[in-house]
Amino acid sequence: MILLPDTCFLSHIRLLAEDNIYDFRKLWTKFRWGITPDIQKELKHFNLFAFFPKFDPYIIPISNDEISDLCIQFPTLTHFDRADQSLIAVALREDAIILTDDGDLLMECITIGITAMSLPVFCLNLVKNNLMSKTECYHLLKFWELHHHYTKKELKRWKNQLRLL
Repeated sequence: MILLPDTCFLSHIRLLAEDNIYDFRKLWTKFRWGITPDIQKELKHFNLFAFFPKFDPYIIPISNDEISDLCIQFPTLTHFDRADQSLIAVALREDAIILTDDGDLLMECITIGITAMSLPVFCLNLVKNNLMSKTECYHLLKFWELHHHYTKKELKRWKNQLRLL
C-alpha cells in the first residue's frame, strides 16, 4: 500500500517537528510513500524536501488525459488544483491512501470512495499498529485542542477512539 501525502499534510508534520511537539520523520522508513509530479513541484516550492531529507518517495506519473477523464467522471474535481486532482487519480488507480489535512479534499475523497486520512486519524492508526504510543497521540490531540486545529467534536471522537485502542 502506498501513502500519498498532500502538501498540507506534510506542512503540518513539519510544523509539529519545528515546534518540538513530535517528529514523524523517525517513522518515515516504515511506510511506502508516493507523490505525483504535481505534488513534487509543490514540495519543492515550499522547500519541504529540505525538511524531509530521507524522504525518497516513489514518483507516480499521471497523464493529462487521465486527469481530464477523471474530471469528466467527477465534475466536482474541477474545483481542485492539479496536485489534488493527481492524488485522487493515483488513489483510484493504485492501492493507495491519501493523507490530507485539507478538509475539502478529505470530503471529496470520502464522497468518491477513496481511503483518506487526516493527520489525527493517521496518528490513531499509528497507535493501532504500535508505531506510536497512546501517550504521544494523546499529547498531539491535546496540542491540537489547545491550538483549535480541529473541532471539539472531532477531537472528542478521536480521544474516545484512542481510549479504545
